[in-house]
Amino acid sequence: MKLRNDILDPAERAREKAASRAADALALASGEKSREQLRVENNAFGFPRKRVRIDFSRVKSKL
Repeated sequence: MKLRNDILDPAERAREKAASRAADALALASGEKSREQLRVENNAFGFPRKRVRIDFSRVKSKL
């Protein structure tokens, strides 16, 4: 992933995602990976399905 002036390049990110999807489809079609394996691998980068509550009560402010 390339950064442009410390900003993510959306076009480059879109190309990377498309390549990743194509690789996943090929791995699934060839039997190299199962749907479950791909789900586990790809969910590592997703958001939790449950709500997350963060307790900020013990955070010390530097202001």
